[in-house]
Amino acid sequence: MSEKRMHGREEMEFVLKFKLEGSNDSFGYTYYENISIGGVYIVGLERRIEKDTIIELELSMPATPESISVYMTTLRLFGRITHCTENPANKANFNCGVEFIDVSPEKKNTIQRVLDVVRTKSN
Repeated sequence: MSEKRMHGREEMEFVLKFKLEGSNDSFGYTYYENISIGGVYIVGLERRIEKDTIIELELSMPATPESISVYMTTLRLFGRITHCTENPANKANFNCGVEFIDVSPEKKNTIQRVLDVVRTKSN
């Protein structure tokens, strides 16, 4: 797969809830492995989700950069599956790249603040 990312990613592991857009199913739980302003990489799905499927996401993130390990907030976003592949560590699970769609400036700012702190702490 070619690299087409417009935004740098940071490795973070937080809980993620998701469901297919318009589905009456309850949210499934997994976690995300890395995130950027433009999207997220989710791991450990129990089934493959087809490319271009729209999903609803609830991302747990620190409420403020200063509380990176204490207070959490939830961002509700929509995303489009860009790819979904078998998890090399567990062939029964799948990992998917998700591109965020229609993200408000406020939510982008929240993600960016957290990413900035993670970058600072890793340097």
